[in-house]
Amino acid sequence: MTDPLSASRKFEEEARRWKETGETGWSGLNEYGYTKLRFWLSSQGAFDDRISDLLWEYGETVEQVFIDGKQPGWFSAFMRTRDSCSICGETFMLGNLGFCTQCECLLGYCHRFSGGRTANGNPKCPACGAGEIVGDEYTRPSVEFKVHELKPGDLLKGKR
Repeated sequence: MTDPLSASRKFEEEARRWKETGETGWSGLNEYGYTKLRFWLSSQGAFDDRISDLLWEYGETVEQVFIDGKQPGWFSAFMRTRDSCSICGETFMLGNLGFCTQCECLLGYCHRFSGGRTANGNPKCPACGAGEIVGDEYTRPSVEFKVHELKPGDLLKGKR
């Protein structure tokens, strides 16, 4: 069994499966999966985990699939949709919620650190106890989401 606290191991295994199968795209094509990977790759915890070249390549490919396959501005629109905190039910725009890398939990400001911290410093999910919380304004860098202006690899540059 893999370490349930390690988003790094989870995403590294996804990258290995992607490479072994020779896929040119990404099999997990949904907005939530993409968002979790994108936010985790830009988290301090990911930087501290020293991401492999394979995972960077995988992240760049996933990013390219989403930039090429979506309408300009889709990510900004997605981040403006509303959803609720899995713990208390308060509603927020997705851009103000933290995403668990292991389960479907979304966390608002009120619960973002209620699970403690993982070994790499990212907040730990209080719902499943197995994932890292990424994506809310406390765990991601300040980025203006203008996907229509991005080129593949732009979000991941500078993190190697």
